[in-house]
Amino acid sequence: MKALASLLIFLLPISAAAGEAHLKGSVVGFRMDDGQDRCYVAIEDSSNAYYDSGYHHITNKAMCSMAKAAFLTGITVAAITNVELGATNSIKSMELVRVGATPYWPPYGRKRPK
Repeated sequence: MKALASLLIFLLPISAAAGEAHLKGSVVGFRMDDGQDRCYVAIEDSSNAYYDSGYHHITNKAMCSMAKAAFLTGITVAAITNVELGATNSIKSMELVRVGATPYWPPYGRKRPK
């Protein structure tokens, strides 16, 4: 039984460290690097306990500006992160979403997601 528990403790972080993670919520933390070429963003997402409110980094100045605006205004963001071992995960895309809205991409005319 102890061996099984040890195996689960070992494998749990590995399972969260593969591929990408989707986060949707408020930006609860924002930090800009001294060189202004990298920012760090923490997104509150209670549906993702592993990454909820954890910092992720962005190396795109325009996306950093967007994240800062979301932090200052409280607008909800939807982000996709690249999971990286041994470092903060990078955010590869971010979208600003109004509370209660459900925007979607083509094909148009389909039933809207809930």
